[in-house]
Amino acid sequence: MDVFDPESVQVPETTFVVPPDDALSPAMRDWKINAFEYISRLPRDALTPSVETTPEPAMRTPRQVKDAAYSFVVPEVPPDPKLVCVAPSALRLFDLLADDADAHLATWPAADRDRLVAYLSGFTVPPGAQPWAHCYAGFQFGSFAGQLGDGRAISLGEYRNAAGETWELQLKGAGNTPYSRFGDGFAVLRSSIREFLCSEHFAALGIPTSRAVSLIATGQPVVREKLEPGAVVARAAPSWLRFGSFDVFAMRGDVVHMAQVARFALDQHFPAAQGQVAGMLADVADRTAKLVALWDLVAWEHGVLNTDNMSLLGLTIDFGPFGFLDAYDPDHPVNHSDHTGRYSLRNQRAVGLWNLAKLANALVEIVGRQVAGQSLDEIAAMTSVESDEERAKFIEQGKQAVVDAVTPYEDLYDTYFQDGMRKKLGLTTAEPDDPRAAHPTAPRAPRGRQGRLHRLLPHALHHRPVRRHRPARALFRPQGPAHVRPAETRHPGRRPARRCDARHARRRPRPAMASVARNLRGPRRVRAGDCRGTR
Repeated sequence: MDVFDPESVQVPETTFVVPPDDALSPAMRDWKINAFEYISRLPRDALTPSVETTPEPAMRTPRQVKDAAYSFVVPEVPPDPKLVCVAPSALRLFDLLADDADAHLATWPAADRDRLVAYLSGFTVPPGAQPWAHCYAGFQFGSFAGQLGDGRAISLGEYRNAAGETWELQLKGAGNTPYSRFGDGFAVLRSSIREFLCSEHFAALGIPTSRAVSLIATGQPVVREKLEPGAVVARAAPSWLRFGSFDVFAMRGDVVHMAQVARFALDQHFPAAQGQVAGMLADVADRTAKLVALWDLVAWEHGVLNTDNMSLLGLTIDFGPFGFLDAYDPDHPVNHSDHTGRYSLRNQRAVGLWNLAKLANALVEIVGRQVAGQSLDEIAAMTSVESDEERAKFIEQGKQAVVDAVTPYEDLYDTYFQDGMRKKLGLTTAEPDDPRAAHPTAPRAPRGRQGRLHRLLPHALHHRPVRRHRPARALFRPQGPAHVRPAETRHPGRRPARRCDARHARRRPRPAMASVARNLRGPRRVRAGDCRGTR
């Protein structure tokens, strides 16, 4: 078999032409990026002072970026972009009107459609845009991974629509950035379709999520395990700030720039916290508890719930190897790289709290400074920081405040999960026996002490986890009651506690719900020398 050579990949020549302005409708001709809060208020990469003056190597070469929240980067030009589909409701967030049934923009003028494809594929930059890539760090699979950042996502800019909402428009798969590390900056059509469908599905279900605006095939062959067609997903969120946006400054002890990011987040997204970072952290804990509960209610696993994939606003972001559980097994990891099952359904609730604890650790010094009477403006304006001993005092002062902010997470999760489960079951009121009765991985209550949620839910939600790895010797044992030895040959002189012959091993008819539960957890087998599984 011939070895595949990535250098042999041929990129097709483009036939795509950007329509001139005079061919566009007034609405498309006047459309532009019109908000610049993020790039005007937060520290930028010193090696990318502007989009116009930054040399190409500074935009594309992986490196450590210090003292910055972002780097200016322009998308790489795709060879032959073609529209696959749009999400009309997401497109309308940007004041671009499309009927819900018109996912291919068939009713649009051809020139308008091609100009939109040029914008949302990265072929050309929209008017007013100053594209950038976010800088952040993160804990991946329980270990700190250092600087990460947007390795293949480039934000075109912020758009403030007619309703007064601000949305940050981002292209995933738009090329290399200073944060690409070992990647090529591209995305394949296969995974892009998954992100497009799931994010819009979540939006329809009412689960907080980023939005998928469009899906465009780029014509760029992308090398993965095999050669695959490339694509760009244009996606939107009120902000792409995440837990890792603070981790990157915490790892360097940079409290000044961290305070600038915190001040921006408080002003733009957490006004109710009244400038207090501890209040923002409490709000983030509430939003995260709600989000994880809603995931669990539909048996959905994120798959890579690292701190760099956790939205500060409590949104579902960065759809990777996610999955819905078709058959109930809370220990099944949908990510084939998750060898320990860290991000399985059973663990999502706990991982949410673990990630919040890491965010609290990153913010604790700023919280302590506010407890001591410093304002964020004063912290952000500091030209030098105190000694390690003095900073340790601030950290000590902030510990109780961050603990108090994060501690309600589990109770909040229970509340959101129980409310959601009651809606699923058609229950309109709460009762005293409801708490802790409905979580899918909770142990079942003893008989006679079950609340109504236990009684109404199928047993499948409370059985012991499926044992996926059976010993190899079990494969060679005779299976089924016909092969079970008589009890007296197994325990001579002992009266069997239970008859195990074929007549008693025959299963009794079960209620419909119990049959469903049995099928979900797989058949129970009778092994030689054992009468478990007989009824």
